[in-house]
Amino acid sequence: MWVNQDMLDAAGVKVPTNKEEFIEAIKAMSKPEEGIYGYGGSWEATYSHNEIGVFINLFGGDCFDWSNEKSREALQFMYDMANTWKCTSLAQLSEQYEPMNQKFFDKKYGIILQWCGWMEGLAKTAGLYGEDQVHMIAMPTFETSSAFMDAWYYVLNKSSQNYDEAKKVLDYIASPDFELAYLRLANQPPARVDVLNGDAVKGPEYSAFTDLLSNLQLYHNTSIMRGRPMVPATMEYITVTGTLFQQYILGEISLDDLGKQQLAAYAEMK
Repeated sequence: MWVNQDMLDAAGVKVPTNKEEFIEAIKAMSKPEEGIYGYGGSWEATYSHNEIGVFINLFGGDCFDWSNEKSREALQFMYDMANTWKCTSLAQLSEQYEPMNQKFFDKKYGIILQWCGWMEGLAKTAGLYGEDQVHMIAMPTFETSSAFMDAWYYVLNKSSQNYDEAKKVLDYIASPDFELAYLRLANQPPARVDVLNGDAVKGPEYSAFTDLLSNLQLYHNTSIMRGRPMVPATMEYITVTGTLFQQYILGEISLDDLGKQQLAAYAEMK
């Protein structure tokens, strides 16, 4: 979760640490008549699953069951942000990350969700990164405090060849030495918690990565880190559920219908 600190300061609210403070903050920052909103999201059909999952997890719901009581609370919360409180824009139903990021930098959005390494680099390039400007905050606690991990994976499957040699490569990739080299060469954070919190990253050769590492340490130490929910027909499922979500936000289907149709889609594609 990222904030425009000067927007919070101008609205006279603090960094939110719980649901009530989050609602207070997004309401205080919102000026919909000027196109300024306390919260901004990427709610385009194939992107919205990330944010749906984040809010369902914050409420303690089940990402695979939108009829679950806690899941319903999360979805109602997202509906209220857009329609009841006018704290986020319906225009973002067509937005992916790039326009959302630009609007955030242009101070049209006060709080957004974005992957940590990418946003840090963008904000620094734009000259907007800092505790008094754009910075990451701990995920506020609603029912829980949790966040998705951003990860890519190496796999071996039945089509893979040279298993023994491939396993040697994978063993090295999983080692602390590789994690440290990957950090230095690719500016990508370590996936191993022992490396993230270890003594090696405190050395002077890693001083350029202090912000990146401290952001991740904050989340590892304060939040439940979760993998994103996926099914075998991943993109089909994401598209179908994203479309259903948009129909719900626009008032075209009810919350009850949304839960029923999502469960039917999940049953078909799991």
